[in-house]
Amino acid sequence: MPISSKALQTAGSSRASGPIGRFAATVLLAAVLTASPFAAQAQSGFVLGADIEGAPVDVPGFGEPGQLPADNRVELGAQATGDYARYLGLFSIVYPEQDISGLWGIFKVTREMCGALYRGEKSLVEAAPEGFFIERGDVFALGWKSENWDGTRFAVTKTGDSERDVAEGHPAWEVDFSEDGRLRECGVTFGSAVGSNRNKSTATEDARKSAVPFMYVTVPHFYSAILVEPQNAGAYGLQQHDLLIMLTPCGASWCSTTTSFDFSEGNWYVQSTTRFNLPSKAD
Repeated sequence: MPISSKALQTAGSSRASGPIGRFAATVLLAAVLTASPFAAQAQSGFVLGADIEGAPVDVPGFGEPGQLPADNRVELGAQATGDYARYLGLFSIVYPEQDISGLWGIFKVTREMCGALYRGEKSLVEAAPEGFFIERGDVFALGWKSENWDGTRFAVTKTGDSERDVAEGHPAWEVDFSEDGRLRECGVTFGSAVGSNRNKSTATEDARKSAVPFMYVTVPHFYSAILVEPQNAGAYGLQQHDLLIMLTPCGASWCSTTTSFDFSEGNWYVQSTTRFNLPSKAD
């Protein structure tokens, strides 16, 4: 069903300041996209794994912050033990498909892992998905040990090297803790926006088209989030590459998630990072 110009104008004008106005616009955006030609593809992102018996139901936001004892936070070199089979079913998180089933798995695991770390419910080894191990953040990103590494940033990786993970088709996560063991940042990367691995995606045109509304609608849904950037999403054609900023309740404050993606021809790239415990509520 075509989207009327009146609906688009309403979506653009409803972006009143404050979370209420933004939430209303987000709801309207979802309704507008549901009526679009991408509707069947976009909506499939909402139901994958939703009816798996025994899977816990998410509560809005990340909950209250917590922390683990210093001797039970991170174990370098350890194999991760997080079991996400109840969410993933037959989907692989080690080799995600380049379609919305792969995106669904990546964002579901990321949401659950980061939430467990933020609330202090699990150590990094317990929260990170099976098939990966824990590496120093500097070794993962740079390939060597840096004198400036402060012992708070770590990677959840398949190969131990950021470029190899991309080349071999694995996602990777990076987390940063404060000195007292509270989670400050938690993010995931899949694919590459630069370098020799860019423009090497084998994703089909249909998969790339399906991924675009998935990012604007399903990803905020995963995070119980208010989409605050781009402010006029839904009032113009959705972009194959964009930068999204979302706000999610975190106790008495907000967490900010910045997500960039590129599904243009030959590319399949997502990078999403949540920063926890911002100092004040959203405007």
